[in-house]
Amino acid sequence: MALWWRERKEAALQRRKEAAFDASWENLRKAFASPRYHKPRPRRSPEEMLMIRRFVLWWWTNRDRNKPSGRKWARDLGIDHAWLLKLVRKFETDPAEVSRLQAYGDPTSAELSRAKEYTRRMRARGELRVSRRRLGLCTKVCTMPRTLWGRRLEAASVTG
Repeated sequence: MALWWRERKEAALQRRKEAAFDASWENLRKAFASPRYHKPRPRRSPEEMLMIRRFVLWWWTNRDRNKPSGRKWARDLGIDHAWLLKLVRKFETDPAEVSRLQAYGDPTSAELSRAKEYTRRMRARGELRVSRRRLGLCTKVCTMPRTLWGRRLEAASVTG
């Protein structure tokens, strides 16, 4: 008798979980269909995102012996290492994206600085999302160092 009762309770619990899951999806569908819904604003300007993609591609295609780790490179760029890895996976599966980014040539620190400045101005105008760090919700401090790989960006070149 106890086994039958336990099975019945487990089946009822499973049905409730499925109903909650379905209700959650239904609520999401309604929210996206609402006229009040708008896509979230981006965190960076399109120019800075392009520069970050170019620097990640530069890092990924480099064959230098003292190439920094992905985490170090991401920290130097001021991005999360998970995004760096996501970009690398995209490069591996999409050669058209790689050739499109390579057509721009090697990235420079001046271009990155210009893109970061444009992002700063867009954020000041309220066109971009404010990061958790800027809101004071994150305790990490991430700053872009003047050098990557221990040398100036202008002097660095891609080998390979």
